[in-house]
Amino acid sequence: MDTIQISLVRWIIGLGVSLGIGALVTGKLVEWLRAPIEREVAEREKPLDIKRERLTIDNWLVGLIERPFFTVLVASEVSGTAVAILGWIALKMVFDWGVISWKEGDRLARSYLFTALLGNLSSMFFALIGGLICS
Repeated sequence: MDTIQISLVRWIIGLGVSLGIGALVTGKLVEWLRAPIEREVAEREKPLDIKRERLTIDNWLVGLIERPFFTVLVASEVSGTAVAILGWIALKMVFDWGVISWKEGDRLARSYLFTALLGNLSSMFFALIGGLICS
């Protein structure tokens, strides 16, 4: 194989890890983390005081756009990529938490929101791994 073919294979594998495996693992991780919260909510006398307005963009679509973007930045060794990733996670969480309201002090609601943060971290981890494979 020549250099171009090897490079192409690395990009295909890297983007496959970032997009495919990243989407599967992140989705399952969030589902797994939220399962005990949802069980405890089901056992409560009153439902979780959370009101969530659905965004017009689904989370899987956001991940489908953000992971290859950051994968390319990591693979291209763009300076400031780590700061951009942290800034992106912070912006997403601010906007996501802005559409979720909960009764102050509700432990389960805060736990639910924390799973979103862990899901973001997982998504960006796969973008990082994919970018390192590409480079």
